[in-house]
Amino acid sequence: MSTEGFSIAVITHDAEEGGSVGSVAWNHIKLLANQYHVYVISRGIPETENPRIHPILICPKTWNGLRRFCHVPNELSFQRSARKALNQLSKEINLKAVWCHSHGTVTLSASPTARQKGLAVIMTTHGDIFERPVGTYDYLMTLFYKFVTKRAYAVADRVHALSPYMGDLAVKHGAKKEKIRIIPNGVYPREIGLEHVLFREQSMFTRNEGLKVLFVGNLLPIKGLRHLIRALKIAQLKGSNDIYLQCVGDGLERQALQNLTSELGLVKQVTFVGKVVKNKLHRFYASADVFCVPSDSDPLPTVVLEAFSAGLPVVGTATGGISYMVSDERGFLFEPGNSDELAEILVRAAGNKAALFELSRECSAAAKDEFSWDNVGNQLRVMLSECIAEKSGAREKIHTGRLRGRS
Repeated sequence: MSTEGFSIAVITHDAEEGGSVGSVAWNHIKLLANQYHVYVISRGIPETENPRIHPILICPKTWNGLRRFCHVPNELSFQRSARKALNQLSKEINLKAVWCHSHGTVTLSASPTARQKGLAVIMTTHGDIFERPVGTYDYLMTLFYKFVTKRAYAVADRVHALSPYMGDLAVKHGAKKEKIRIIPNGVYPREIGLEHVLFREQSMFTRNEGLKVLFVGNLLPIKGLRHLIRALKIAQLKGSNDIYLQCVGDGLERQALQNLTSELGLVKQVTFVGKVVKNKLHRFYASADVFCVPSDSDPLPTVVLEAFSAGLPVVGTATGGISYMVSDERGFLFEPGNSDELAEILVRAAGNKAALFELSRECSAAAKDEFSWDNVGNQLRVMLSECIAEKSGAREKIHTGRLRGRS
């Protein structure tokens, strides 16, 4: 069955050129619009001239005055507005599917209309709050996600997981294995200011004295930057005084990390750059020797793909989607929180930059092929086409059965 020109709805809190979930959602929308008319139910989307992308902007009431207790009321308000918009849209056009970018959206916004109209339901799971350390979210948010998560996996016809790790978490919380499809995020080099994937020359690694390590991300406890800073001190005590770290980003833990850097006597080795506009990041990636992602937990960090697009080998924790992306040919893995193991890796890397060059070639190839958005887009469209076909076939069987029952 050809699905060319079919209409689908996408529900996402925000579609953005930048951000994390919003950026992924926007890239999905653009890629799906190659085959479908895409109606985007969201609080906002970037400007576009694509005639197949149709924005449906909603303005849910916000409860920010409740401060730390605002999250659940805001979420419920968004879902109510999105549900009304989807219901109205389904009365005006012949929708075939609805694609959701959160568990709550499947359960509270898409489910009623999908059940009534027989729509295929696809959900991208960007993360799972139950993998985060206890206390990361307040108890109301935890209760909310306990309510919506299992129901979302029961309703969704396809669960799009970004990595095998995310797929396993989905199964743990109620998704059926046969519903899950593993499709990673992609990377556009131009988003960080590169014209194309960078294939480095060996001289790009030997130009620096010592080892230049790069971290890009929010300065939050779960990002594990404290483990990296401690690893630099351990390396220094072992005689490696020429390992330098640039930290690009900002966040709640910045002052504590700067204090730790001072306490360990590393102010000459560690530089806090602050927040940098995304399309200016290329100069930091291109000037480093290795990229480090020391997260305690991370479903599929986009910064790893950005590093690959700059031909930069990655040192990361063996957790979440990091171990899925970072193979032996693309970098090094260490146990979360193990600063000693990380220090050993950095010392070896500092002493063998020729090995970094070999890893770099594989990283660039992965960004160009495996993790290109064009490749990812093909997989997303195939998944959606199959799902629509299955749903249409199921509706046809039900319809045929009713007709036979009347005869």
